[in-house]
This record gives sequence, C-alpha cells and structure tokens, in this order.
Amino acid sequence: MASKALGQNFLIDRQPILRILIEQADLRGEETVLEIGPGLGALTVEWLARAKRVVAIEKDRRLCQYLRDHVGVV
Repeated sequence: MASKALGQNFLIDRQPILRILIEQADLRGEETVLEIGPGLGALTVEWLARAKRVVAIEKDRRLCQYLRDHVGVV
C-alpha cells in the first residue's frame, strides 16, 4: 500500500516507538495536534484520544479514505 513515489513509510510496530512518541508529546488535553502524513493512523488514534483537536494532512487519497473508514477521521 505504501507509495515509493511519495516516500511513504508507515509506523507498524506500535511498541516501543509509539509509546515514546506519545510520552514525549506530553499532551494535556487542550492542545491541537497537526499531523503531517498520518499514513495508516497509528499515531492519529493516540492523538485523538489525548488532544482537544487533531488536524491530519495526508497527500495520498487512498490513505485519506482508509483513515475515514478505519480511524474515523473526516
């Protein structure tokens, strides 16, 4: 599903990198998160649970549809 032309790399193995990224972000519930290239949404799901607002920008239309269908983003 990754596009070499777009230079896509996806976070698949959620541990420990995902945990480290979430801890380092230190979100407190009132922040807005800007995520560039959410891919399959592994981080997006975590941001949605911890931030007031998440703005995810994805260039690949296939991934935009995937995010809508599987992560619940608009």
